Amino acid sequence: MSKTEVLYQPTPGDLSQSVKIIIDVAEVKQTNKFFYLGSVLSDNAVIDDEIQCRTQKAASSFGLLQQRLWKRHGIIITLKVKVYSAAVLTIPGESCS
Repeated sequence: MSKTEVLYQPTPGDLSQSVKIIIDVAEVKQTNKFFYLGSVLSDNAVIDDEIQCRTQKAASSFGLLQQRLWKRHGIIITLKVKVYSAAVLTIPGESCS
């Protein structure tokens, strides 16, 4: 049961509340954020955490290419644009983990 968690999402307009779920004799831990299949779910049902996570991942990928691609003068600009399109622009559509 160490990996089992519960995320309570109230109906829109209602406040989040504490829930108590017991399986066998152990109480299931409640969380306000849940990572599932690469996505971030939150108890307020807002996608801000998901967007922030994907933006950070794209910025990180862009930064990792700084020395190997962006600052290299021997690589033509069209190739740099293709790498940028494939490696950085596709991240917001991918899962966030």
